Amino acid sequence: MSELDDVLRQSFARIAEPGDPAGVAEAMRTRLAAGDTGTPAATSGFGSSAGWVVPWLFGGALLAVGGLLLGTSGLLNPLFAPEPVAQTVQLTTSVDALDCPDGAPVAELAAGNRVLVVARSDDSAYLGVRNPYDTAATVWLPAAVVVADADQPAIDSLPVDGCGTADTTLIAPTAEPTAPPTPTETQAPTPPKPAADRTIPTLGNPTATPAEDICAYDSYSAYYAVASVIAVTASDNVAVAGVSISWTGVATGSSQMTGSGTSWTFSFNPPEATPTGNVTFVLQARDAAGNLSGTKQTVVAVISGGSCLI
Repeated sequence: MSELDDVLRQSFARIAEPGDPAGVAEAMRTRLAAGDTGTPAATSGFGSSAGWVVPWLFGGALLAVGGLLLGTSGLLNPLFAPEPVAQTVQLTTSVDALDCPDGAPVAELAAGNRVLVVARSDDSAYLGVRNPYDTAATVWLPAAVVVADADQPAIDSLPVDGCGTADTTLIAPTAEPTAPPTPTETQAPTPPKPAADRTIPTLGNPTATPAEDICAYDSYSAYYAVASVIAVTASDNVAVAGVSISWTGVATGSSQMTGSGTSWTFSFNPPEATPTGNVTFVLQARDAAGNLSGTKQTVVAVISGGSCLI
């Protein structure tokens, strides 16, 4: 493209060089005085009539007018326009490239990168450079983070550019019409759940009657064992569901006591051949919620002898 520019410049320069019109005018006067009104058809090819001069003069005028129009229209400007002012610089530190002077970051450039500066802000505080990642775009850097190469144009010679400020008209939002509430079926309120029963039953001190199982004679001189009755009272804020009884010692086992109101009883008959010794009974009450009372104890002595059926 540059070779074509040089050829066009040289051609237009030769055309524009002024010539010496004195000799041409003198030759034309000599030929006219001799009666020559034009070049013969045999030698010139334009015919023997003097009328050939008029078309050529008209064509020359058209060429002149066309050249004037091209020059004033600017179509030839790209061929002869001066190169735009630009300079190369090097980044002294890593920096965010901005979309506008003092704008938002759009890229990050590392220290040591070389970029081409093509514009400056009106206060020269920011420089517009070609984006290394998209050379068709311009990004902006603070002028303080770059160092220009030697023999570069001054920053003041760069064209002033920027993003400009768009006119913004604020439009008040239009409130959306409020739809009427959708009718819903009326539901009966849910009754609150009763509080959980956390109260434990109360158990009294148990008794054993008699406290000893003693062998005795009946009217037939037969031996028999006297049973002991274990009794206790139990109460609760709702109701006592049961009282359990278990025993250990010379006899072991477990059972449930029989209740009537707040009174609970259990009849203990020692098994046959139970040796002499103590039996310890442990009692505990419970309610319907599963709460358990503390345990209570009582002791019964078993006395065996002779052929007593114990």
